[in-house]
Amino acid sequence: MPTEFEWKKYHEWCKEYDTDVLYLNIAGTEIIVLDTSKAATDLLEIRSSLYSGRTRLPMVNELMGWDFNVAFMPYGTFNTSSDCNASHAYVYFARYLGLPWRKHRRLLHHSFHPVASKQYRPHITKSTRNLLKRLLDEPDPLKIIPHLRHMAGETILSIAYGIKIQQENDPYIEMSQAGVLPLLIAAVPGTFLVDSIPLLKYVPAWFPGASFQRKAHEWRKLAQNMIEMPFAEAKKDIESGKANVSVVSINLQKIQEGTEDNAFTEEIIKNVAGTLYTAGSDTTVSAITSCILGLLEHPEVLKKAQAQIDAVVKPGHLPEFEDEPSLPYITAIAKETMRWRDVVPIAIPHRLSTEDEYKGYRLPAGALIRLCRAMLHDESVYSDPFTFNPDRFINPETGQIDYTRARDPSHACWGFGRRMCAGRYMAFAAVWLAIASLVATFDIEKAKEKVKVVGEDGIEREEEKTVEPTHEYISALVIEYTRCQTAKPRVMWRYADVAFGLVALPLLYYGLVKRRKRSNLPLPPGPKGTLLVGNLFQMPKEEGWKKYHEWCKEYNTDILYLNLAGTDFIVLDTAKGATDLLETRSSIYSGRPRMPMVNELSGWEAFNIGSMPYGTRWRKNRRVAHHSLHPAAVKSYRPQMTKSTRTFLKRLLDDPDPLNIIPHIRHLAGETILSISYGLEIQEENDPYLELSRVGLQAFTNAAVPGAFLVDTFPILKYVPAWLPGASFKRKAHEWRKVAREMIERPYAEAKKTNSTVSVVSTCLQKAQEGKDDDAFTEETIQGVAGTLFAGGSDTTGSLIGSCILGLLEHPEVVKKAQAQIDSVVKPGNLPDFEHESSLPYITAITYESLRWRDVAPIGAPHLLSTEDEYKGYRLPAGAIIIPNVWAMLHDETVYSDPFTFNPDRFINPETGQIDFTRARDPSHACWGFGRRLCPGKHMAFSAIWIAVASLIAVFDFEKAKEKVKVVGEDGVEREEERTVELTHDYISTFVV
Repeated sequence: MPTEFEWKKYHEWCKEYDTDVLYLNIAGTEIIVLDTSKAATDLLEIRSSLYSGRTRLPMVNELMGWDFNVAFMPYGTFNTSSDCNASHAYVYFARYLGLPWRKHRRLLHHSFHPVASKQYRPHITKSTRNLLKRLLDEPDPLKIIPHLRHMAGETILSIAYGIKIQQENDPYIEMSQAGVLPLLIAAVPGTFLVDSIPLLKYVPAWFPGASFQRKAHEWRKLAQNMIEMPFAEAKKDIESGKANVSVVSINLQKIQEGTEDNAFTEEIIKNVAGTLYTAGSDTTVSAITSCILGLLEHPEVLKKAQAQIDAVVKPGHLPEFEDEPSLPYITAIAKETMRWRDVVPIAIPHRLSTEDEYKGYRLPAGALIRLCRAMLHDESVYSDPFTFNPDRFINPETGQIDYTRARDPSHACWGFGRRMCAGRYMAFAAVWLAIASLVATFDIEKAKEKVKVVGEDGIEREEEKTVEPTHEYISALVIEYTRCQTAKPRVMWRYADVAFGLVALPLLYYGLVKRRKRSNLPLPPGPKGTLLVGNLFQMPKEEGWKKYHEWCKEYNTDILYLNLAGTDFIVLDTAKGATDLLETRSSIYSGRPRMPMVNELSGWEAFNIGSMPYGTRWRKNRRVAHHSLHPAAVKSYRPQMTKSTRTFLKRLLDDPDPLNIIPHIRHLAGETILSISYGLEIQEENDPYLELSRVGLQAFTNAAVPGAFLVDTFPILKYVPAWLPGASFKRKAHEWRKVAREMIERPYAEAKKTNSTVSVVSTCLQKAQEGKDDDAFTEETIQGVAGTLFAGGSDTTGSLIGSCILGLLEHPEVVKKAQAQIDSVVKPGNLPDFEHESSLPYITAITYESLRWRDVAPIGAPHLLSTEDEYKGYRLPAGAIIIPNVWAMLHDETVYSDPFTFNPDRFINPETGQIDFTRARDPSHACWGFGRRLCPGKHMAFSAIWIAVASLIAVFDFEKAKEKVKVVGEDGVEREEERTVELTHDYISTFVV
């Protein structure tokens, strides 16, 4: 099966085998591809009673709740392969007695037949005029897609509900877009294994690999909001007498008139209205952008259309629907747009309900019928079909539309038979008026760009050249064209399900009941599990570190044993246990668990020290990291830290908006890490390298979520080909691997070209060039170490600074004490510097308390035990995953009194005023990891946080935000009072300069 543009391959196969009806068998599922309009008409229209089914979509319909969408509804209740053998009597009654799809379809027809569609024209006109105004007010080329999306959303939502749409940040448009986006993700064939194995829909959400259940739960809420909230608003308008003409108002009125048609219920009206946005928004936008692309390629078409508009429409006026009969060339452009770049080259598949015969061939029951839009580029119907040419539909003698010259493309664009798009008249009207208005208002030209060229005389000059549009392009009018996405057919992999079961079930059985050599010592204490799955069902869904600590207290232990479906887990709850095992015995506790999705498929193991298995390659990377980041080396990076901190202060002073504090902190962290890693300067806004880091880290975070990908439970699945249904993880991993490579290669290449600043890359390359006998200093290793620092450093630094600010807001006495110390040490008019560090122990104490109080990673990175071990009389099995409960260690009441209070004084000796770790243990022992897996960048990270904290306290006061609230006094009078906002985990602070 082709991995992209499959319609082209289907057409090639049809030509190769001289047929217009092609048969494919994909793992037991039979697919029939129809390559010509005649075949589609013969089967899907003439025999529509047999060919109107839909394939089952468990993720979209059953789990995400999109069964309200008319396009996805089964044609009757017999739309599964097992129903194909149903009795004739059952099929008869299922078809003709009160089927949901028929009721919805009847209401759609009532609302959108040609005459009914005309009543929505005022909505279309208004939203089109608003589009023109938005384009004129904001002609930024990059805004075209948002403008068009707003126009499409405004048109459809006003037609569906009659509600007034805001011109900026409309909640209903945003709600609809948020609801539709998950559909676009979930509907891609093969994305979710549950579509191939529907039985998986019964798997509980907490089960490893069942992240699709959690996604479906979230997405279901978005879909419900999308159809419930605007419908409720429309009903309010109707009740208050303010309703505009809309699908909802017209049909609710029909109910109130006492119709006997059982299709007119509130539920069906709500579903039909909710279907409209899904069906119409993206197709409308895609059609208009395709038209603009055609006009860019063929300016003669634009001139001809403008000439016709000028001859018909009065000067100073815009085209209206009443002008449509007099503007046949605009209609021809709209039709050619539909044909030239069809929005959906492979339509939603039909399903054949009973076995059929066509042209002497047997078409099996349950087969999926796919339409190949090659029929819109059929050379026997459309001459020169890949050229945008509206004149093909115009009779040169009459100047009118003439479908005897070229067939009306609507026959294929809007679907066939009983599954034809019910809103096609309204949709075409919206596209027609938008095109007519754009052509009347704008000239459409290709973008210009300035390029430097060297002439024959060797002198470099700047010239202006035209940018030729491609599938992905930006044009001068306002357009950002999105290439049509392709995907594999969605099928009911019936026999593939069986094959998957034959492979997966033995693997599952082996994984759950596998035996290993055991000593006679008992395992550490822990909660009693159940047969086969162990403690899997008892695992907490959130804040697992707290539950682990509770279990340790319950069983009076600091070393906890858990069994998750055959995998041994050891939780270390105290610093002593972690030190005894991960440091004292580090030679056997320094492995990492295998993470196929992150490391092997997404490519992070190739460069990330934290993910690498414990071995020779890890040692080389570790040696390079230590060379660059040991305490003496870190001092050479202090100028970069100081500079980025000063820039951070300036950004806060220039832009003191509380909502921008977090972006400013992220910018500070990114600037620091980028300059230290590569010696590169950062842009003040939209820095491309910071964006690379953000995207790369997001990919890593997504890939590393426990249980999100089945391949982490069954590593053998990494060998499954990417095109197989359910193997979307392979395609994701391929994309994420490219992101990871770009993240480490681009800044490294730039650093090699321009680096003159002291950085990790420059110092390591210098050592490599010295030609010493250390084989660790290779370009690959240096690139990996810099990439690890770049990816891992910014989020932790930013989080710790944010936690510190939260502590200072909660404890203003700490701020005052710290400011007093700074004022006594730093000269007036100066800022704290690293030379003041030894004289500012309270700032150091604040930094340590920030590390301890709200630890960035409450659960430390897991270690892997390489050989069986014994500790405190317990057996620790080989292959066990060792989890340090960092949160419990840093909130141990025997070590830190009142551990949940932010109190830097716990580290200060009251007599000397200096740091004293005999009073409270140094939190670094847990924050930065243990043993040979200790974070090599800990000294650099601490210095960056210290200078940021010192500078913030020196420059700013910290106060909790204020908000005005209305309260009713005892006298019954409402007054406005100002109250302090009490902080939670998510908070906004106010900086007072």
